[in-house]
Amino acid sequence: PILFSTAIIVLTFAPILSFEHVEGRLFRPLAIMMIFNLLGAVLATMTIIPVLCLYFFKRNPPSAKESPVVAFLERAYEPLLRLAIRRKAAVIVIAAATLVSALVLVPMLGSEFIPELEEGNIWLTVTVLPTSVTLDKSVAIAREIRQVLKSYPEVINVVSQVGAPDDGTDPFTYSCIQVLVDLKPPDKWRKLFPDKEALVASMNRALNARLPGLLYNFSQYIKDNMDEAISGVRDGEVAMKVYGPDLNVLEELGARIGHIVASVPGMADVGHDHLLGQPQIMVTIDWARAARYGIRSDAILDVVETSIGGKPITQVIEGEKRFNVILRFQQSYRDEPEELGNILVAAPSGQQIPLSQLATITEEHGATNIWRDANERRIAVHANIRGRDLGSAMLDAERRINQNIKLPAGYHIVYAGQFDRAIEAGKRLAVVVPVTLALIFFLLYAEFGQARLAALVMSTVPLAAAGGLVALFVTGTHLSISSGVGFIALFGLAIMNGVIIISKIRELEKEGIPQAKAIVEGCTVKMRPVLTAAIVALAGLIPAAMSTGIGAQSQRPFAIVIVGGLMPATVLTLLVLPALYDWLMRTRSAGKFPVSETPDCRTGSAAHLQGNQEQAAETRTPISQEKPRHEDSPQL
Repeated sequence: PILFSTAIIVLTFAPILSFEHVEGRLFRPLAIMMIFNLLGAVLATMTIIPVLCLYFFKRNPPSAKESPVVAFLERAYEPLLRLAIRRKAAVIVIAAATLVSALVLVPMLGSEFIPELEEGNIWLTVTVLPTSVTLDKSVAIAREIRQVLKSYPEVINVVSQVGAPDDGTDPFTYSCIQVLVDLKPPDKWRKLFPDKEALVASMNRALNARLPGLLYNFSQYIKDNMDEAISGVRDGEVAMKVYGPDLNVLEELGARIGHIVASVPGMADVGHDHLLGQPQIMVTIDWARAARYGIRSDAILDVVETSIGGKPITQVIEGEKRFNVILRFQQSYRDEPEELGNILVAAPSGQQIPLSQLATITEEHGATNIWRDANERRIAVHANIRGRDLGSAMLDAERRINQNIKLPAGYHIVYAGQFDRAIEAGKRLAVVVPVTLALIFFLLYAEFGQARLAALVMSTVPLAAAGGLVALFVTGTHLSISSGVGFIALFGLAIMNGVIIISKIRELEKEGIPQAKAIVEGCTVKMRPVLTAAIVALAGLIPAAMSTGIGAQSQRPFAIVIVGGLMPATVLTLLVLPALYDWLMRTRSAGKFPVSETPDCRTGSAAHLQGNQEQAAETRTPISQEKPRHEDSPQL
């Protein structure tokens, strides 16, 4: 039983090893550590512990001492166990009703990818509109933002950054302002802000009142980097990417989708990439006029490039350094379109023709950024989720977008970010978990030699799941990868308890003990190790389930599932599993070990067993009187 229980728990952690990307980096070390710990524990149990027992107990063997707590639990458990066996139909119905009631709670739980980790800071990203803002203006806006945020007593320090970082790793323009806000511990906040969401909402209102027209995105430093690594889009937990060839169409679609997403309850800090808005001077050559003067287009473009943009004409050398010398018009002659029209272009005849007579000069708004993914142009609508679970909010947004947006030919939309990763991880688990359960079933079949016994032990899985679902509902915790890992660990513990109990019952039956007596004696004997394992696990995980400090958010769902599901699963295993065993195995073993329906199962079963043995003795034929099957057959 020890080897098979350990092998089963190791198998239950196999789905975690299949995780990829962020979820794999978070939880794969947990699975690897648990597997090697279990293997080491089994090795020590089979080799070191017997030697230590021989060494310490050789001269002074331990005496059997009965704990008063265990004795009390056994006295309380045995009548309940007998009642469960006698009323097995009612017990099975109650267990099934409990499972159905727990499954009804699933749509009410909500879903998310990974619980948001509290980092103790706020990472605020501000986008200034229009995006062609100058550096001086952006610096002035950043100064006012710092003043607003610093006015909160909950804030320790505020640091802002305008534009791209010094190392040039992010191609940000001056319109991007990033602000890091260090916060005090929550227990030192004013009672006005019971949680971080209330503080963020207050800061958002204060900033919009003083600096309206800007796009604010509230996140956390590590979380923002993780979200950007998942979706490829900054400033948002989730992103809707629209792909297509025309920037103007993409800009229009991004604005419409952003308006729809902003109307979805739970969607906050909604914004989209601004592809257009960069002021540009367009010089459009009039080919007919240029041909009339005999001027080539490349000559006109060369004059425009040199006079406006600047063109290197020589180099200055200072030691090993070389500097280009750029030639262009003074700023007063190239700032306005009217001034550019006075630029003279030389014709082949030597005549100087003003640029206004050869081309049309206009001021337009061109592309600020051109974002590309998978060799296609795209625009992204990004948002954060506050006050609602990720799954229902994204499904609501997807439904509204499909109802109100009809994409032109050649355009398509992709939902990225945490929502996409949650779907991918769910699809992977939908394949890996059934395969793992099937492997566990075959392992149990190899242990017990009967499919019905393997299925009986596997029945502990839904019983454990019911308790975990109820625990999530009571604590208001969403379904996530973290809680899913908790369910996986819970299934392994529940199956282990089932293996221990069924193995003991089968062992007693092989010794000739009737089924009913074997069930009662086996469950009573194994109640102590089953309860001990459950209590030890609860003692280690209850602090994690109740923790509220920084970093506890990622481990709480994992611990809540195990704490909430393990004790109900243990109780149901100790009561429901014996009833199921008696019901499934009654017809198979009725001829061997008839079960008495009297309240005293041990007395009735022994009487029936004695009667059957006497009847078999009376009808048994002596070996000496049996006829040999063949004259050459060996004698018994």
